[in-house]
Amino acid sequence: AVSSAPFSMSLTAGDVCLLHPAAPDKLKMGVEVSTTPRILLSFYHLPEDLFKPRSKKSQASASESVGRETARKPTTVPVPSSAMPSVDKSSGSDFDATATPDIERTAVHEFYDAVASHWSETRHTAWPRVESFVGSLERGSLVCDVGCGNGKNMRRTQGQVLIGCDRSSKLVEICARQGLEVSVSDNMLLPYRSDTFDAVLSIAVLHHLSTEARRVQALRELARILRPGGRMLVYVWAQEQGSESRRNFTAPDVFVPWTHRPPPAAKQVQQPQSEATASEATTTPKEQVLQRYCHVYTQNELLDLVARAGGLEVLDCYYDTSNWCCVARKM
Repeated sequence: AVSSAPFSMSLTAGDVCLLHPAAPDKLKMGVEVSTTPRILLSFYHLPEDLFKPRSKKSQASASESVGRETARKPTTVPVPSSAMPSVDKSSGSDFDATATPDIERTAVHEFYDAVASHWSETRHTAWPRVESFVGSLERGSLVCDVGCGNGKNMRRTQGQVLIGCDRSSKLVEICARQGLEVSVSDNMLLPYRSDTFDAVLSIAVLHHLSTEARRVQALRELARILRPGGRMLVYVWAQEQGSESRRNFTAPDVFVPWTHRPPPAAKQVQQPQSEATASEATTTPKEQVLQRYCHVYTQNELLDLVARAGGLEVLDCYYDTSNWCCVARKM
């Protein structure tokens, strides 16, 4: 029902409340909410046509459209249990969280070094809410972008000072050619002094870590280099992908295919040669489908990891462009 009068609802964990488009588009501040135990209410903006009755013809058309969309999504392959690290518990006494598992070495580190140039061509600008987070910091704030990739989050600032690092030497080279302040570093053991940075970014990094222990260790390192009161922003891929995504995840640990297009070989001045030899010399390298390891997160999984890292206060959590996101402050 649509009404401007006050109303009350009885909700339990997991319930969903839909607000009709005719309802006010802004909730007034100062609304008193009394819940025991405390629960988190998440409001989502849904398209208006969700509330419109559909004819049988439109329903059939929508079904066909969904079918075509599903067919376009790349196939993600669940990672076999035999490929995962043998110990995946932080309590495992024989497990060193700082040691790189084979699956990350081959399907993350070697992957990004192999595709760095092509991958960088598809990443141009920072996501709006990441850029907004950096822009909200005071001028002169020292910010570390851990897992900076090709540096897209470091290019546009409003007086903040950004330093970046990445595990891929090839991506760091791309950043260096842009004049960015970067280094090759591992998130497990960052080469920075404790209590140094005003803010830290971790965008699309933690979903490449294959064990809970390594994810917690990564967050602890991010917290370590933050000054007390400093803030971190973390983005991870969500298992619940939005309509803008081309992917469909069927398991938490997956291989995501990447169609790699190697750059053409550099042209060289050569002596006259036969037609066959000349043809071979100008052949464009063939495309390759490479697999990238990812652990995709369900709702609240990231918050649980932040709590386990310790010493952090969650300021905000939200869903953005098929990612679960968290803003936390070092206590």
